[in-house]
Amino acid sequence: MKKPTYKQIRTTIALALHSRYITTVEDPDLLRALHAARASNYDMERMDAATLEMIYGHFDAGTTRKVLAEFTYHTSLGNVRDNGRPVAICTLCGKGDSRDDGANADHLRYEYRLTNGAGGSHVWCGSTCILNHHLKVAGAETSAEARKLLERSFRLHMKEWARQAWRAENPDHESIVGLYEKVRHSPLRGWSMRQYSVEMGLLLGLSYDDLARRYRVCFGGYGGGGELRTAVRFYLRHAYLTPAKQVAWDLAKSLKRDLAILDAALLEAQGLMGEARLAFFRERGETLKKPHQGAEVFEAPVTKETA
Repeated sequence: MKKPTYKQIRTTIALALHSRYITTVEDPDLLRALHAARASNYDMERMDAATLEMIYGHFDAGTTRKVLAEFTYHTSLGNVRDNGRPVAICTLCGKGDSRDDGANADHLRYEYRLTNGAGGSHVWCGSTCILNHHLKVAGAETSAEARKLLERSFRLHMKEWARQAWRAENPDHESIVGLYEKVRHSPLRGWSMRQYSVEMGLLLGLSYDDLARRYRVCFGGYGGGGELRTAVRFYLRHAYLTPAKQVAWDLAKSLKRDLAILDAALLEAQGLMGEARLAFFRERGETLKKPHQGAEVFEAPVTKETA
């Protein structure tokens, strides 16, 4: 009988240690041989003759086929993990896959989980081994289809990791819907503040036209449309925002802050007239600027409505 190659025996033994079928063989000597192979890092020269004979005697084509048939890669979320940097070793071949940059050729950053559908344990490995050893990929009939599904699965996980990172960086993201309603029903919709243009300039550094322009970018005028509405609808579907859509949310938060500052200042300035009123807004504006010196000034994006 022709002996299997090193790569074949290594992969089969690695999976056999997680196999349900092997536990039904009820051969303690075989289990000892499998663990001895793993302990020697599958180095044939380090294994004793009895161990080699036991392995070669059991792992014929039929046994190998039964072991490999237990494992399937499913493309759904949760079956790829990111270690952050190349630190993991492939369970099957002991080396990294094609995603390594060469500096850590024996290590993996991304690992793919082979699900054991027969009741054994799951195995984490590199995507290259799944292809090289023709392991099952759910939904694929050919190796070309398996490769496409693995690539698509990786992209799916990358998108989900981006969403998770965005949520972590934006702990207030659940407030976007309430923010939309609050700013959409702001006083700016119901009445003109042009009469306060001088005060707004001293307080916020914004003219009425500047403030209205920000509002139009968010809401598209008084019709309730605009970029923020689009961003809110996207958020309700995906629970995160892309960088392009987050611009509208950031602008709305800035607009909410400006309106709140303006409302409070107008309320406090009631009864003040002439130079005293201007002095009040000038002093309040200078006070507001101090904590923000050196901070980036937000500029509203140019859109079809504002171009």
